[in-house]
Amino acid sequence: MNCPVCKKPLIILELEQIEIDYCVDCGGIWLDANELELLLDDETAYQRVVDSGRLLEKTRERKRKCPLCRKKMLKLEVGDTEPVTYDACPQGEGIWLDQGELEAIIRFGLPDREGSEIQRFLGNLFSGPEQMEDKTE
Repeated sequence: MNCPVCKKPLIILELEQIEIDYCVDCGGIWLDANELELLLDDETAYQRVVDSGRLLEKTRERKRKCPLCRKKMLKLEVGDTEPVTYDACPQGEGIWLDQGELEAIIRFGLPDREGSEIQRFLGNLFSGPEQMEDKTE
């Protein structure tokens, strides 16, 4: 599968049974339909994110094609004080998150769990190579 932003192949990162498709060039992430729910591991948090999603009719962001069905994705926004705009497949195949948007959505969904295991994992996973070297020494 190719990145909807830079068109380069995505790599698959796996955490237990969750596969995250990641672009090493732009830092974007593709999550299949149920993977955000699995990452949040909390039905209330997942519903908080899904229920607060607002469809954006007008946005300055360029529309992207779903890497699976190739149809133009919908632009959705979640959050109030620090809204995050992300792309969703119109057929429900999954969502595309630009660099940093997954962490912002998880913070929104799990506001009372600052420093949760998933946030630490994502921070380690998506930190730069020099930071990864420091953590392994």
